[in-house]
Amino acid sequence: MIGTYDHIQFPTETELSSQFGVSRSVTREAVKMLTAKGLLTSRPRQGTAVSDRLSWHLLDVDVLHWLMDGRFSAGLFKHMNEVCIGVEPEAAALAAQHAALHERDVIEKKLEDLRAAPCATNDWLEAEIAVRLEILRASNNPFFMQFGHLISWVLRHSDRIAREVGGRAAKLGEYVAVVNGIKRGDSAAARAAMRHVVG
Repeated sequence: MIGTYDHIQFPTETELSSQFGVSRSVTREAVKMLTAKGLLTSRPRQGTAVSDRLSWHLLDVDVLHWLMDGRFSAGLFKHMNEVCIGVEPEAAALAAQHAALHERDVIEKKLEDLRAAPCATNDWLEAEIAVRLEILRASNNPFFMQFGHLISWVLRHSDRIAREVGGRAAKLGEYVAVVNGIKRGDSAAARAAMRHVVG
């Protein structure tokens, strides 16, 4: 479960301006930006407070990067991985249905890059991420495309965990099955193969 903050009180504009040596207008704009991203709430006569984490706009690129740059959390990683399991098989199925010929060619090229990369290396990881991102794009669903940052982060951390504790990493043959399903326009096969990859 994502933790809560119970509306921890936030410093005033004057305190922030003094602490960081910036003008109050700069501080005000920063607070507005954080409020727009759901990280802060502002109430009349109550001041500004840190929002409950469930209110944060977790798919906002900035919020996602801040979460990624923070202390590693197994719970957060689990939640993010669950999103990948929910999104990527359907993106593969949509790619099989809707990808244009040139998009299928790009996915095939990324698969060749993966095939050429030595397994369990950084080159493999980067090629693996590239395949997954191209499949998201080929889904032609703009909402699915927004998950690219999250999926890249999950893959990078999964790779690190697999190297440290000997966990299972996706194999080339599993990606070949996904890409073959997309190339044939077989959405059921592409979905099932990607579910196997992500799972």
